[in-house]
Amino acid sequence: GERKALKEDRDSAKSKIESERATQKEARDVRIAEKKVDREKKFEARSEVISKRFDAAIERLEKVIDRISSRMEKIASKGIDISGADILIIQAQTQIEDAKIQIQDLKDALDAVDLQSIDSTDTLLSTIQNIVTLAGNAKDTLHEALQSIRDAVDSLKASIKAYNESQNSATSSSSGTTANESSN
Repeated sequence: GERKALKEDRDSAKSKIESERATQKEARDVRIAEKKVDREKKFEARSEVISKRFDAAIERLEKVIDRISSRMEKIASKGIDISGADILIIQAQTQIEDAKIQIQDLKDALDAVDLQSIDSTDTLLSTIQNIVTLAGNAKDTLHEALQSIRDAVDSLKASIKAYNESQNSATSSSSGTTANESSN
C-alpha cells in the first residue's frame, strides 16, 4: 500500500518534471527562433543601408564628374590645355566602374548570407570577414576615385593659372612695348 502510493507520487512527480522540462525546452526553442528571425531582419536592414550608402556615393561622384566635365569643355573651348585633367577624370570613371563591380560583389555576398544555415561561429566569422573585406575594397576604390577627381580639379586650376599668366605676360609685354614706343 504505502510503497505503492510513494511510487505513484514519485512517478507523478517525474512525469510532471519531464512535462515542465518539455514546456521549458519548447519555450527556449521559440525564443531562439525569434532571436534568429530578429537577427535576420537586422542583417537585412543593415545590408540595405550598406547598399544604399554605396549607391549614393557612386551617384554623387558621377554627378561631380559630370559637372567637372562640363566645365572642362568650356575651359577647353578657350584654348586651355586640359589633357592632364582629362586623363584623371577618365581614371576616376574607371575607378568608379571598378567600385560598381566590387559593390555588386558585396551585394551578392550579402544576399547569399543565410543566417539560418550558418552552423558554426567560425562560418559566421568568416562570412562577416568576407563581407567586411568586400566593403573595404569598394570603399578604398571610391576613395581613389575621389582623389583622382580632386587631382583633376587641381590640374584644371593649374592649367587655368598658367593660361592666365601667359595671357597677362603676353598683354603686358605687348602693351609695354607700345607704351615705350609712344613715349619715344
